[in-house]
Amino acid sequence: MTARTNLPQLPVGAVLPALGEALAGKGSAVLVAPPGAGKTTLVPLFLLDAPWLGQGRIVLLEPRRLAARAAARRMAALLGEEPGQTVGYAMRMENRVSARTRILVVTEGVLSRMILDDPELSGVSAVIFDEFHERSLDGDFGLALALDVQGALRPDLRLLVMSATLDGARVSKLLSGAPVIESEGRSFPVEIRNQERAPGEPVEDESGGGAEGGRGRPVLGRADERGSRHLTEFTMLEWYRSNADYRDLMQDCVGLLRQVADTCSEGACFKRNDLKIDPNQTWLHFSVQEAFLRFAKDDALVSAQNGLFEELLTDRIEPALEKFEVPVILQDYPAQLAALARLKTVAPDFAERFELYVGGLELANGFSELTDPFEQRARFEEANRIRQQMGKSELPLPEPFLAELSAMPPAAGIALGVDRLVMLTVGADCIDQVVAFTPESL
Repeated sequence: MTARTNLPQLPVGAVLPALGEALAGKGSAVLVAPPGAGKTTLVPLFLLDAPWLGQGRIVLLEPRRLAARAAARRMAALLGEEPGQTVGYAMRMENRVSARTRILVVTEGVLSRMILDDPELSGVSAVIFDEFHERSLDGDFGLALALDVQGALRPDLRLLVMSATLDGARVSKLLSGAPVIESEGRSFPVEIRNQERAPGEPVEDESGGGAEGGRGRPVLGRADERGSRHLTEFTMLEWYRSNADYRDLMQDCVGLLRQVADTCSEGACFKRNDLKIDPNQTWLHFSVQEAFLRFAKDDALVSAQNGLFEELLTDRIEPALEKFEVPVILQDYPAQLAALARLKTVAPDFAERFELYVGGLELANGFSELTDPFEQRARFEEANRIRQQMGKSELPLPEPFLAELSAMPPAAGIALGVDRLVMLTVGADCIDQVVAFTPESL
């Protein structure tokens, strides 16, 4: 019995024949299918029977390690096998591949390395870009390389882009007018609830996480931010440390930026607006209060209370930081602007939060995690009191998060903008210069 007839009955099955015809005739296609339609696991298995596949492999690109491993295991299970036989996977420091493998699930960096090592992609008959709406520098770069391979060396190479939310017509243009196949999927009633946020409160302070892993920062897009330094979708590097605080994260940043500059930058320096910034020299540290008094002639706590903090930070503080020839750390933010950060013992009006600036460009945001459930509850309640004074409804307390917080060890977490780091490394003036595709082009 072939893989085609063994496929479970899922919504995407209705369009598989049309998809097969599109790839056979045009060489490229776009599949738009909602979550749960079955595209990740059914499409590669269906294509195993395609005559044009021959003895070649199907490479399936997944944006995350967990998704890659899960997809490979699910497809292998549908064939009654273990990963590493007909279906395998490869990612950094882990792989399950054999000579029998016909479907290889990889993460984005692995695909780019495959093409750079073998520009013809020998032995590969098709490359599938799954979840392409999740947009990343590695994913965009991989598609750009694959298009070059198909256009210059391998006209027989099949390319398929799959997504749940992208505009299929725009992606089709990137693939020289490739057919767009749409699957209807299944619909279920959904209740939408919008959580309000107090003015000036960072978006990332709205999320909660588990006891050991700290708190996630899932927001990788801001629809209202677009400019020379902002994309509505962007790439972040996040890391967390147990038994550590924000000072340890600062030292992590020092080591990371020095390594990147020494390895990738001309003269071991970053560039921003014709200024060279040397991370190998001693970095500057300003408390937020010191920076506001020095550059804005205002009090940081008062500015936070009257709603002028972000305006003064953008108009006065950040332009002043552009002149420094070394990275600058702005630390100890007003407590109301760091809802999940630990307060400073000697100055409880301020929290152990910092932001890293290079040439006036904000690069990272980190803080010591607040792990006291009683203090965290009190701060949530205080935030609700302020909301009531502003005429807004109270937000429900995240009881599961508070219940787990007592089991969490001392910890610190940080998010660093990868696209902006690339800008500084190559001396780009605009973030559009360092991504393969801007959101507007799709």
